[in-house]
Amino acid sequence: MVALIASEKSGDRLFGAYCLRELGREVESLTPIVVQLADDIIPDCRRSFVEYVGSAGIYDEPVANGLATCMLDLNLYVRVSVIRWGARTSEERFKDFLRSVQVRSTNQELRFKNPLSNEFWQSGGAPIAR
Repeated sequence: MVALIASEKSGDRLFGAYCLRELGREVESLTPIVVQLADDIIPDCRRSFVEYVGSAGIYDEPVANGLATCMLDLNLYVRVSVIRWGARTSEERFKDFLRSVQVRSTNQELRFKNPLSNEFWQSGGAPIAR
């Protein structure tokens, strides 16, 4: 499972993310590698991170940072999964999470996971000649 989630192949990571959602509980050895999914280029992988955190009931600084990143995600389904997590979490965790989101949102520029999208919008929306 660790090899799938850490793979450079998107298909492997997608399969690992699917398996992760099927777990429904925390596996301590997976938690450090799962946090990396919060920054994955594939939205389903980012959603799997949020769903794993919610079902496992884990929360620490790296998880909070990952959740904050996902809350500011451009993908609606990723943001909705974070909102669902927030609705089910404790008040203390939610307040800490809000602080993380506020810190990240004050100095965040529009950043797409796909580098080509970044180039497109930084060029003013003009087609990029290749």
